[in-house]
Amino acid sequence: MKKKIFLPEYSSLCYIYCMAKDSGITLISPYSDISSIGSRILSSVLKKDKIPVRLLFIPHTPSEKMKSDSDDYFFSENTIREVASFCKVSDFVGISLMTHYFDKAVQLTQKLKETSECKIVWGGIHPTIRPEECLDHAHIVGIGECESSIVELILNGKENQNIRNFWFKTQKGIIKNDLFPLTENIDELPFQDYDLEGHFVYDEPSGKILPMDIDLLKTYLDLGHISRIKNQTAYQTIASRGCPHNCSYCCNNAISMLYKGQKTLRRRSNGNIISELSMIKEKFPFIKVIGFSDDSFFAASAEKIGEFAEIYKARIDLPFFCLGSPLTITEEKLKLLIPAGMFGIQMGIQTGSSRILDMYNRKITNRMVLETSNLLSKFKDKITPPVYDIIIDNPFETKEDHIQTFQLLNGLSKPHRLQIFSLVLFPATALYDKSVEEGFITDDKTQIYRKNYHQRKSNYINFLFGLYRQNIPTWILKPLSSKAAVNIFQRKMFDGLFSLLYKGFRILKGQVS
Repeated sequence: MKKKIFLPEYSSLCYIYCMAKDSGITLISPYSDISSIGSRILSSVLKKDKIPVRLLFIPHTPSEKMKSDSDDYFFSENTIREVASFCKVSDFVGISLMTHYFDKAVQLTQKLKETSECKIVWGGIHPTIRPEECLDHAHIVGIGECESSIVELILNGKENQNIRNFWFKTQKGIIKNDLFPLTENIDELPFQDYDLEGHFVYDEPSGKILPMDIDLLKTYLDLGHISRIKNQTAYQTIASRGCPHNCSYCCNNAISMLYKGQKTLRRRSNGNIISELSMIKEKFPFIKVIGFSDDSFFAASAEKIGEFAEIYKARIDLPFFCLGSPLTITEEKLKLLIPAGMFGIQMGIQTGSSRILDMYNRKITNRMVLETSNLLSKFKDKITPPVYDIIIDNPFETKEDHIQTFQLLNGLSKPHRLQIFSLVLFPATALYDKSVEEGFITDDKTQIYRKNYHQRKSNYINFLFGLYRQNIPTWILKPLSSKAAVNIFQRKMFDGLFSLLYKGFRILKGQVS
């Protein structure tokens, strides 16, 4: 896999590394958080087979303004230029993308095709659910979990196009290969690649790609969500793959249909998890917090959680954050995990409407949510306020559905934090299909690909959700969220007013400039 080496302009260290290695593959993570668990595991798989691999992270990169009224979803011209030059030494360039990163992936791919002869591979959730669309741009797409075949792709992918989990675009059409079964024992997968060798980051302040070192690693890890919760450097990992639920709006819904009949929820052994964390703790003493990014860390049995808590406390003994749900959180599990170091938890509520809960395929009742909230309140002196997630801007919701959600929020134990996410109707999910059928989705690019979770419609309902997020006293919120108030103020004529009111409120609280 030798080829003429291109001399980048960034640094001598970058050049020396490229000269010392075969060209191999560059894996690009465009996400704002450099944790990038999937890309790091793929890098470890490749390194295990002695395949030259570079990891390039492009976090918090400023974007060019779009010509539409939507949020911008493009890299700056400087970013594209630097990344394209960096990738000229590679035989393959792999780009990981979720749906919101589609425009960035297209923009980068177009530049790479202009400046190099590398094969461009897209992987991640969006290529998995929309492979043919992605092949309009990439040469190859990876579908599903690709650890079983990534090595074969890099070794033989230019000559052999019959490689499982990958689709190829050829002059004769698209070659669609079958999937490998899911890896049942995920202990077989290597740990995430944190060697730093061959790791690079696009550094926005300098506008250059820099070799990753300890200082840069800490700087960018500190920008992560969990680091900011605790104000300490966090390391993110997963104890399991898959989800015990099958919510109709979630990408796990699409994955479960792709791997129908297979066990999608798989958990690593406690020994395997602890071995990874022990290695990281020893290698990077500045890491003071662990974040488990599993869809539901609490889905394990009480016995497994008890065993984990005992070993974790003895060998790791760092505070950790995780996710759970009213179906899996129990007092027994909390009493095991909190003494072991669990300082915070995030839980999805999504809605208080029984009708919308059915539409979301969530087997959770308001009573279960309130019971779990009361349970977490019993430990309020030992954990940070729990984080509850709510979905807004569902086109199927009525005023009555909103009022039921407000009633649920009024009953939650305090203190707590509320996270509000505007509904994104991801392709290949059951709720997306229903939305297309009902005519709510007419343009995927503007309504989905370029819609941010934190965008929200300007109206009275969302003004109220914003007030709930600001922990306004319940005695004020109850009359504001009453049926009478909603009927009066949830009218188009008031939309602009409440948008200005909420922005003014946030300015007073110092949340926006």
